Amino acid sequence: MASILLRFGVAVIVLKVAFSPLLLRPQTSLAVPGGEHPMTMSEKSELTCSMAIPPRFDMVGRFSEGIGLAQSGELWGYIDKSGKYVVYPKFKAMGPFSNGLSSVEDVFGKWGYVDKQGKYAIQPKLIFAGQFSDGLAFVSFADKSNAVINSAGSVVIREQPTTSWRHVGVFSEGFAPVQIARNDGYGEKNLVYFLDKTGKAMNASTYNEAHSFSDGLAAVRLASNRWGFVDQAGRLVIQADFSDVKEGFKDGFALVKDANTSTDHWSVIDRTGHYVIHDIPLKVYKDLIFLGEDGLVSINVDNGDPQLPTFSILLDVKSHDYFTISDGVFIGTVEEGLGAYAKRNVFEAGAQAPGQVKFGFVNVQRGSQSNRGDGTTNICNMGLPVNLAEGHQQQVPTVATRVSESGQIEISGGVASGMLLQKITPDYPPIAKAARVSGTVVLQGTISKQGTITNLSVLSGPPMLQQAAMDAVRRWLYRPFLVKNEPVEVRTTINVVFALGQPGN
Repeated sequence: MASILLRFGVAVIVLKVAFSPLLLRPQTSLAVPGGEHPMTMSEKSELTCSMAIPPRFDMVGRFSEGIGLAQSGELWGYIDKSGKYVVYPKFKAMGPFSNGLSSVEDVFGKWGYVDKQGKYAIQPKLIFAGQFSDGLAFVSFADKSNAVINSAGSVVIREQPTTSWRHVGVFSEGFAPVQIARNDGYGEKNLVYFLDKTGKAMNASTYNEAHSFSDGLAAVRLASNRWGFVDQAGRLVIQADFSDVKEGFKDGFALVKDANTSTDHWSVIDRTGHYVIHDIPLKVYKDLIFLGEDGLVSINVDNGDPQLPTFSILLDVKSHDYFTISDGVFIGTVEEGLGAYAKRNVFEAGAQAPGQVKFGFVNVQRGSQSNRGDGTTNICNMGLPVNLAEGHQQQVPTVATRVSESGQIEISGGVASGMLLQKITPDYPPIAKAARVSGTVVLQGTISKQGTITNLSVLSGPPMLQQAAMDAVRRWLYRPFLVKNEPVEVRTTINVVFALGQPGN
């Protein structure tokens, strides 16, 4: 089972399995336009992963400002990106670094703030200390009063008796979500509003739940029990059509669950509310899926084995490519190029059986970027395991398919891109390059039972680029689309992007 501890305004998730405890700590109007997002077909992402910090810690927390959290026994300390302790374990709990400070709980249960050398910047006299952000943090004093302080420890905003705070979230982009209790005549109910840095409410709106702002938007849960996104004026700019949201936007993407489908799959949207990937067709273990930097999604997949319940997948949102992490029981949020990682079958010296699972960090890089890890073996393997790949096809939701008037199955470009096995990069026509012509060529074609492309035609795009796009796509290969475990022909659209200034162009 999974248990969630809310500390320093961030969820710490402890995953328990049959053979050992695992920690995950990577750290939640206009109508949503219909249809799939017009996703560009980019180059294969070619992620490479190396073991940056071998698994040797009992638990870990994500890296922030170059510092990671690591637990040995019952106590926590700080490590650098080589895995060396910069502050040896001496705290009961701690939060990520932000604004050069980290909240810590000492062995006596008192909270304060330390710098990156482990020296106290604000003495441990608090009963709670939240994460600094925008130069402010929420704290609770020994007399149980609450306030927002600055990095010098001075009170900037004090809780008012008329609006007792249950919790104040992380300040971001000038606002923080504040949880209060209010009696609606049927009993006490928790509500959330947004507080600015002067102590004023953003507006009169309250929500059942809310996450901090990111990329100019904040996820909010309305009275309908559905999630949407508001801007900094409090306007609902992405319709409340989601049954769940993971935190909020990061680098232009957000993880959501579509409340209007019968599936329980996670999806990815962009800031306009368009689906970049609609229904990731994988069974996620206890919703342990996390959006990291630059469109990298960490997925812990339920494989149905009670002894080894998960294995790890990275999904590159930009290319729709999947990567299996070798021997990974768990993969956390990728931040600063590093993701928390737990490896199967870690043996203690001289032991005859696997010891307790330990945590370290895997280094994740794109393309030709050099690895910072001390290992040379790439442990990111493109594609899914065979047994899962078959299930991947069977689980593609019907919401992303339809049957045309001629009786042929049509699938969205997003679903088709997830089936892509081989992609040939089109040659940029010299005449188009000389004329500074760029743009997207939209093609329509049939994916055969063998996975080849047939009946290819142009729907739109610059004339100078159309033939080059056709020549390349004719050589693409796909996994066959399965219906009742049998391959069938399907029609789809394919976007081929030509961008001047890209490598090779």
